[in-house]
Amino acid sequence: MTEDEAFIRAIVAAPADDAPRLVYADWLDERGDPRGEFIRHLSRPAVTITDRFTKNLDPLWVARVGRPPQGSCVLADDCHLTAASPSDVDAFVARFHLSLPIDYRPSS
Repeated sequence: MTEDEAFIRAIVAAPADDAPRLVYADWLDERGDPRGEFIRHLSRPAVTITDRFTKNLDPLWVARVGRPPQGSCVLADDCHLTAASPSDVDAFVARFHLSLPIDYRPSS
C-alpha cells in the first residue's frame, strides 16, 4: 500500500472527521501536489465543489476524499433523524415538481 492510499483509507474510515483530510492535505502540499488545495477547500464550511477544483482530478479520488453529503448518516451514532414536517414535504414537492401519494403526508 502506498502512503497516498494509507491517507485515503484513513479518510474513508472516518468520513465525518476533517483531521485525516487536513493531515493528507499537508502531506500533499509538502510534495507540491495541487490536490492539497482541493482538500483544504473541502474543509471550509458550506463549500460548493466546482469544476475549478475538480476538472483535473480523478473523480474516484474526489469521491473517496470528499465529505459525506450534508444530512447523510456516516455512522449509526451520527444519525439524528427527525420526521419531516408538513412544510418540509411541501417544500420538497414544490422543489422537485412531484405529486406524492397521500400516505407520504406527515400528520401535523
